[in-house]
Amino acid sequence: MALAARGRGNEGQARVCARRAAGVAVREYFLRLGIPIVNPGAYDLLQ
Repeated sequence: MALAARGRGNEGQARVCARRAAGVAVREYFLRLGIPIVNPGAYDLLQ
């Protein structure tokens, strides 16, 4: 979705999509390591 948004020239939406995808990856990583997730938001997980 990020690539499609970028292709349409919508950089803001591309960043949001990329951030959400990264948040999903971090969340899965934490779950596999048994790290508790206090705030499930993508932005908070990335910080």
